[in-house]
Amino acid sequence: MHGPGLLFVAAVAGYWVLERAETHTAGMLRGIGRFLGWFIILASVAAAAAQLSTVCRPGMMGGKGMCPFSQARPGLPAP
Repeated sequence: MHGPGLLFVAAVAGYWVLERAETHTAGMLRGIGRFLGWFIILASVAAAAAQLSTVCRPGMMGGKGMCPFSQARPGLPAP
């Protein structure tokens, strides 16, 4: 697994950090855990979105294969 998939796993890890932070009763530790959890989630989702947006640039794949994000797909009518 690599690329966006690994970054989405990191987002799940950020959620786990948030869950662990909620179990603490100390205000400072709880606040740091919340900040760190949200930071991990937002950074990993933003990085995954950036990678997915560059997967299929025009002219990529040398005209071979099918871009999963393209509008026109073989065998389907164009929208």
